[in-house]
Amino acid sequence: FTADLNYQESDEVLVSRSVGIKLQTAPFPKEPALPGQNVFRGSLLWGPRAEQAMPFIWDKGRGRLLLDLNRNRDLTDDPKGLFASASREDNQSFTNVHLVLSTATGDRSVRLQVGFNSYRGGSVSVYAGLCSYWQARLSLHGQEWQFGLVENMPDGKAPGSLQYLLLRPWAERQRAFHLNSSSPDFCYFTKSVFFGNHAYELDCRYEPGGTPPKYKITFKEQAPRLGELKVTGADLHRLILTAKPAMTVVLDQPAGTVKLPVGSYALEEIWLRKGETDVVRLNAGRVAVDEQRPAGLVA
Repeated sequence: FTADLNYQESDEVLVSRSVGIKLQTAPFPKEPALPGQNVFRGSLLWGPRAEQAMPFIWDKGRGRLLLDLNRNRDLTDDPKGLFASASREDNQSFTNVHLVLSTATGDRSVRLQVGFNSYRGGSVSVYAGLCSYWQARLSLHGQEWQFGLVENMPDGKAPGSLQYLLLRPWAERQRAFHLNSSSPDFCYFTKSVFFGNHAYELDCRYEPGGTPPKYKITFKEQAPRLGELKVTGADLHRLILTAKPAMTVVLDQPAGTVKLPVGSYALEEIWLRKGETDVVRLNAGRVAVDEQRPAGLVA
């Protein structure tokens, strides 16, 4: 089964990384009037190549950021390159920043949250948080899913790599998620997954040539040997288990005895849900599942 995943945006920071920065003291040839103090100029180094650098002005005193989106060193001709922060402190965050960043497999359109921090001595650090991902509505074996992929924050050096897999029933797609503080809807990406009582091998590839670009994902159904796990607990919402080298098992509302591929698993996350309250136990030990007798788990 093959599906196209489409670009999607979130107000939540999904992954983040620091961004290289090169400061300069001289004004740009063209820049707006900047009254007051606490103005920093320079370039954000999104990748190792010179053409990936993006000139900026951080007007810390007024909580403003100007980005040279077209990279022509003219800070007056980018109407969409002006961003505001409510803070006037040393740490300022700028949201809803739309950029096109380069990777080895093609350009990525991304939505970012960009944070600037200043320190004594005039040094500045910058981080970028990714607020976009790829998702589709899938129908597999009679079940409807919201399925998505979250990439690592592009650094302009390596091909875009996958960091997280978004997986939840389609009926829950409007429920807010908070990946930066842990979420039952996400797990680390692996090419082998077991969910909805079926095992799949995933083949994911980014296709930049379309309008708009898409991620194409193919699910190849597998037939692994299965064992039984007897689960005991109340208000169980989701179990996330992993086995080496690259297998993730997602069990939703497990009750009684459930089947899953044979293997030695780390209990990465045990999620309980009651009403709007989620509780998680992380790194809860290990469990071995074989074909001979059911394994037991008191969650």
